[in-house]
Amino acid sequence: MIPASNLTITIVNTAVNNMPLDEEFAQKGTLELKWNGGDDRHQYMMPSELNFSMEVIDAQDLAFKHLFTGNEKQYQVVITNENSDVIWRGHLLPEQYEEPYEHKILYVNFTATDGLARLKGKRLPGELYKGRHSVITIINECLKQTNLELPLYFSPAIRNDFAAVGTDYTKIFVDGGTYLGTSNKPDDCYKILEGLLETLGCSLFTYQDKWFITAHNAYEFDAFSSNLIQYYVYDDGEFTGFEDMFINPDVVNFEATPQVSLLPPLKKVTVNWPVDEPENILPDDIIQQPYETNLQWQNPPAIKYWSRSQGYMGLRQEPLGERRLPDNISVWSAGNLSLSDDEVARRRNMVSSEQYVVMTQNGIVVQDNRNHYMELSQPVYLKSVPDYISFSITLVGIFNFIDNSGPFPALDETLYGNDNLNYAILYDGQMIISNHPDYINRDAYLLDINFEGGSVNNAANPKRIVGSLSIEDLQLPYPGGELQLRIYSGAGGNINNNNIYIDTVGMRNLRIIYTADKEQVTTVSRDIDWTTEIEIDTIHGGNVNDLSISHFTLDATDNLLANYTEYTPIGSRELTTGYVPPYTTNQYIEVSQADYNALETAVNDGKELYGIITDTFNYTQIRTSYPASFPMFRIVGNQYYVYLEYVDGRVFNYYVLAGDVIKDQLFIYNQTTAQTNIPREFRELWSRSNIDTLNENKRYTAVRAQLVHDTQPAALVKIDASVFGLLDPWTMLQYNIDGVKRFITTDLSLQLDEGMSQVTMVENIYQPDVETTTTIINEE
Repeated sequence: MIPASNLTITIVNTAVNNMPLDEEFAQKGTLELKWNGGDDRHQYMMPSELNFSMEVIDAQDLAFKHLFTGNEKQYQVVITNENSDVIWRGHLLPEQYEEPYEHKILYVNFTATDGLARLKGKRLPGELYKGRHSVITIINECLKQTNLELPLYFSPAIRNDFAAVGTDYTKIFVDGGTYLGTSNKPDDCYKILEGLLETLGCSLFTYQDKWFITAHNAYEFDAFSSNLIQYYVYDDGEFTGFEDMFINPDVVNFEATPQVSLLPPLKKVTVNWPVDEPENILPDDIIQQPYETNLQWQNPPAIKYWSRSQGYMGLRQEPLGERRLPDNISVWSAGNLSLSDDEVARRRNMVSSEQYVVMTQNGIVVQDNRNHYMELSQPVYLKSVPDYISFSITLVGIFNFIDNSGPFPALDETLYGNDNLNYAILYDGQMIISNHPDYINRDAYLLDINFEGGSVNNAANPKRIVGSLSIEDLQLPYPGGELQLRIYSGAGGNINNNNIYIDTVGMRNLRIIYTADKEQVTTVSRDIDWTTEIEIDTIHGGNVNDLSISHFTLDATDNLLANYTEYTPIGSRELTTGYVPPYTTNQYIEVSQADYNALETAVNDGKELYGIITDTFNYTQIRTSYPASFPMFRIVGNQYYVYLEYVDGRVFNYYVLAGDVIKDQLFIYNQTTAQTNIPREFRELWSRSNIDTLNENKRYTAVRAQLVHDTQPAALVKIDASVFGLLDPWTMLQYNIDGVKRFITTDLSLQLDEGMSQVTMVENIYQPDVETTTTIINEE
């Protein structure tokens, strides 16, 4: 309970060295501090506001005009007690001022808020709407938009069953793309925060200069025990420690006749989670990845989603429907200074608008392609019943005619075809569809082969071989496996001594359709006579599949962040002089001299380099071992460059997209501690945070629904009343009505100058052993 005497309200001008304003007089009966909640046990957000009126004693017109501002954080209002402890903090609402036009003592009304309600219309920083971020990061960034920089006290309701994660929500990640609507319009912070709190089963409010996010199942009280709530404490999203806060119920005294009602126990709790798995398990830009470049010498961005098996094979983009450009007029070469700017722009535009992902052999003739291929950088994990896929692909092979002494020879499938243009779908490493000669059932999955292009007599205009296949409803061997797609380099060369080989392979079409789940509906029911039902809408859930971006992802490695020292790329450039094939690109990354020296020393000392690729959150190792003739480190004039290529063949990202610089993060790994890998199945294994059972091993939505039954297992007493004294939103209340009962505050209004509270309080009962039946339905 808040002491009613000696409270001070101060208005501080944050724009002028946090200067307190001169003392003013408030109108009696107008000092009202409110936490706006509701009338049931399950509140998610309780925005607070302070309403007051200030006196104009000399009838001066617009006496408080200086408080009329468009800056929503200029005037901060702080309520403190006699010990200068902060009870509440907020900001005056901007762009609002009204007073009666009277020539006598008058009063001007003001409102200050904690900023939660004003989150409507405010957005997160743009980078948080893509890639994966911890739950704490998203919450912290939302709360920063209130302009109150307060520590966050978080008491989780649900924990993951992987011990290294548990209730540490800095290790539980969400994809920022979840918060983009169907029209790709970002959700505002209010919607994001409200949805997260409903998903987490917690309530949010500010009190005593803190943000409290408290689990609905945290107020477990036993009269014979030491009762406390343990909070994770975060400062600007960084964990600073734990703090235990003890539950000591305040006994309340009603001023007048309270209104008493009963809330029934729940028959059924339904949790709806929009899984929204796409039918096509591959990204929309899997074969075409448009980009922008503003610099003539700049390489195109690295190819996404694919990696290569051999160091001399290249991944890039080029037109497949037109003749292949000779290497000596490559549109992104720094050596093409003889080309006009218009010609460079024309060719760049042609490639960037009509490009397809291709794999090139860089002049190497491959006779046996079984170890020469491109494949998905991350296999796709699939688990649902029934497990069927539909598959369609169109491969294009571009010939290189080495001998220019005569016409391009006539070709047919007896010379080139399914023995030369190969693909494979693997499931947990085993081929299940392929036309590769190694696959025993290849005859059932041969491509339909055609040839394109006319007879020509030079390597700049090769013919093309095209192979297509479409398969419907292929059943996977078993549920729960990783699907991998592999595209092989062209096999065979020098047919009939014509020096012809498939130099480049690309795709015009690629789709893998899977049984997609659109919504997961979880119902947890009780066999009781009561009929009341409620629904909860979560924005996240637990799923082992990678198809939905709305599932929780687990990461136990970020506690090793201190083992990595980050270095900042400042540019990129092609360095052709000294370039040694067959490496993927001649793009070098520019760094500062100090970073250059540190990176070179680390490599010489045998330390490992890692990068975090744009839009991902895992560390990927960078290759540091090259032939002696290849310079990984180069100094050009007064600029310092490092060649950075990942061990899987991808190139370190540094490029311009829509005017923004997109770049990977670069690290030196300073220790050899093994990283912790979390088994995928733990995405679906969750428990309530404060039960005695070690692990419940339940789906997230099932735990979330059970949580509601636990906190409303019987008829609950609800009281609306005027109470003597100033209550607070955190402390449990106690009153003897049909026996001693304890209550949670769900709505609260304080008359500060009168020492009275208007409260809605709901009985607190917590029974984690309520017997229920769970049904989970995945709707397609």
